[in-house]
Amino acid sequence: LILVGLVDDKFGMMPTTKLFGQLVAALAVVKFGGIMVKFIPNYYLSVIFTCFWIIGISNAINLLDNMNGLSSGLVAISSLFFALLAFWKGNLMVASLALALCGSSLGFMKYNFPNATIFMGDVGSLFIGFCVASIAVLAGWQEPTSNLTTIVIPILILGYPIFDTTLVTLLRIKERRSIFQGGTDHSSHRLSVIGFKRKNAVLIIFA
Repeated sequence: LILVGLVDDKFGMMPTTKLFGQLVAALAVVKFGGIMVKFIPNYYLSVIFTCFWIIGISNAINLLDNMNGLSSGLVAISSLFFALLAFWKGNLMVASLALALCGSSLGFMKYNFPNATIFMGDVGSLFIGFCVASIAVLAGWQEPTSNLTTIVIPILILGYPIFDTTLVTLLRIKERRSIFQGGTDHSSHRLSVIGFKRKNAVLIIFA
């Protein structure tokens, strides 16, 4: 996945090629890392859902890298809550992984927040999106359960990236534009349009 991001940042890459690389990475963690949702009893449906989740969240975090500090800050906030969720379930290994991601994201955001001196690029945003998506599965969906609350919690924690990506996708489909094409139609941009400075828009989204 890091290689995909590096190539895309350096030379550019077709969206289909990028998605294929993400699918390979997602299948690798499912097959060799045992990262797979357990609330879906059918193995193949579980694999499909897990890959869809990991690829979807990876791209959602990537798309949110449209303002300085936004992606790294959201991943820091989300991973902190996943750490608390994992700790509450007694899974100290996952809690430690989530805290490590939280700390590294905060460390990066110190230099990426407006006015930024370093930038994330696809190699960074795809990677941290991939990490937080995988941690979400480990923290919330590793036990067979019919408890709706348990299933919904990871979706709520990552609710803002899901909301923004869904909004942008639906608007671009409605306007018959490519969903892979960049633009200024994200919710973060809309906060700027109505008068908020970019720094304040980012802080509002964090809240």
